[in-house]
Amino acid sequence: MQRARILFVDDDPDDRELIERLLREEGLGDYRILSGGRDLLQHLHALPDTGLPEVVVLDLNMPAIGGRELVHVLKDFERYQSIIVFLLTTAPRGPEVAECIRSGAAGYYGKPGNVAAWRELLHELYGIATDSWVEPGSERG
Repeated sequence: MQRARILFVDDDPDDRELIERLLREEGLGDYRILSGGRDLLQHLHALPDTGLPEVVVLDLNMPAIGGRELVHVLKDFERYQSIIVFLLTTAPRGPEVAECIRSGAAGYYGKPGNVAAWRELLHELYGIATDSWVEPGSERG
């Protein structure tokens, strides 16, 4: 089975732990979970071009370098422009989200409120990263 190269960036240790546990339980591999924007930038800088992730999922509100700033960095540098960027936020209708979309983020998700919703979100993100996701109610053909 093809695995996506996907990075999750979230400063909340509980969210990171939950994401990692669910990824393992669901058999979704080739991921990395980072704790902040600086970690992401250092990690990406150290990768060869062929090792860049397909998808980066950013917590919008993080200290130091938040999701909004990271979207700008990722979309302003040619090396990172092909990375699909999504935001996770507890306030999905705020002006910061709209700014991130205008700056090149592919979309956003409200942080799920339960484990079943987290599982569904993780499968959707992996489907997008592997180009195998089919929107519910539609057929791929």
